[in-house]
Amino acid sequence: YLAMGQRARPPEFAPQGQDYLVDILVVHANLCVVLPLSETFGVVILFRFFDVELLGVPVSCIIVLSFDNGIACIKPFVDVCKEENKGLFILVKTSNPSSGEFQDRLIDGRPLYEWVGEQVAKWGEDHMGNDYSYIGAVVGATYPEMGKVLRKVMPKSYILVPGYGAQGGTAEGLKPYFNEDGLGAIVNSSRGIICAYKQDKYAKFGAENYADASRQAVIDMIEDINSIF
Repeated sequence: YLAMGQRARPPEFAPQGQDYLVDILVVHANLCVVLPLSETFGVVILFRFFDVELLGVPVSCIIVLSFDNGIACIKPFVDVCKEENKGLFILVKTSNPSSGEFQDRLIDGRPLYEWVGEQVAKWGEDHMGNDYSYIGAVVGATYPEMGKVLRKVMPKSYILVPGYGAQGGTAEGLKPYFNEDGLGAIVNSSRGIICAYKQDKYAKFGAENYADASRQAVIDMIEDINSIF
């Protein structure tokens, strides 16, 4: 799905000629099952040929990967990331309530998510932009205390932050995810925007004007997040 600034319609239903506020497409690719598959899809398809156009607008793709199959399955993506100047987000601490069943497990006295975060920071050291690396992390907005720890572990990594809004993440809770410069975090809201018309706050728009409700939800989200700075 894509949440678009002017319209929230899926691309196949979107009217031509509409101005869209889309220039980055985030792709959740859970293809790292075995190394050959990782190399084939990561190197050939998802990176080298995944610059696309959406309704005539050039879109840069960012790949989101799971760490659960080990470093060998992620390294091909990191290697091509360096070669092709692409970006990656590695799942570190997700926003769902049951994420702790595995991600919070202690290994040598420290939770798994810290170990993964350290690896993300290490990879990022070899693939830096001006201030931040091209290897980022996914850390859920529903765990701000863990976000605070992980920001210290990964000071030069962008953090993709799901869980704001519908899952319970708040603007105040987002503070630890940003660095002192006010940068470093990309906040995501899915249901809170796509299904905004179902909320009491936006009921006045009605189901037929769901796109306008979504647009207003985006505006409100921006104002809410800006209020913490």
